[in-house]
Amino acid sequence: TLFLDSQSGDYDLDDKMQLTWDMAEAMNLELRQLVASGCRVVQIEEPTLHFMACYYPEETKLLDFLVDCFNREIEGLDDAEVW
Repeated sequence: TLFLDSQSGDYDLDDKMQLTWDMAEAMNLELRQLVASGCRVVQIEEPTLHFMACYYPEETKLLDFLVDCFNREIEGLDDAEVW
């Protein structure tokens, strides 16, 4: 999952968001390499996004950010089926 545990006291929200974005970019590079090597199906599990949407729907800024991160993670994977 991209987003760090929200209960972690080691990072403030801005740090978590930056780290989450950096992880999305790193994952995107890895996934692009897999697809370029012939992988045709990629399955991504991001339960935090679903959890946040279900239990904290009022956190629209954070939810929009998580969606942006997910979209960044899978950007450019046009030659693969993404689940």
